[in-house]
Amino acid sequence: MDSEYSSVLLRWRTVFRRVSVNQLVQDFSAAFFMIEQLVAAGASHAVTDNDIFTTKDALDRMPDIMRKRLLIVDSDESFLMTCAIMKPVFEELGVKETDRSSIVGVDRELCNAAAVLYFELPGFLLACREKLQLDFPL
Repeated sequence: MDSEYSSVLLRWRTVFRRVSVNQLVQDFSAAFFMIEQLVAAGASHAVTDNDIFTTKDALDRMPDIMRKRLLIVDSDESFLMTCAIMKPVFEELGVKETDRSSIVGVDRELCNAAAVLYFELPGFLLACREKLQLDFPL
């Protein structure tokens, strides 16, 4: 059976849990549960661009069977493509990517929509390139 489109892109941001007043630890528990659930639902692999899953701490906590179902991919190309696609949009809006003060006098709703697109587009492009299923907010 071909695994094309049966793999799911798992966008996982680092989650930290406070264990004491001055100490935080990375919490992988929910991520492992998500991988397990995706595989149980029929996904051949859970694919992520978050290299947090390659750390020794994460690998030590992950069962071998789950480790075989997790693939790490590089998303740098997707971010470069996003910048190239969004540059003319930001130029037309008069918004500089790094300068929040340049948004003054521009339609906020339009800028917010462009910002959402800017942050969601890399995942969409990555999913297209790697032929993955993706939960994408339309």
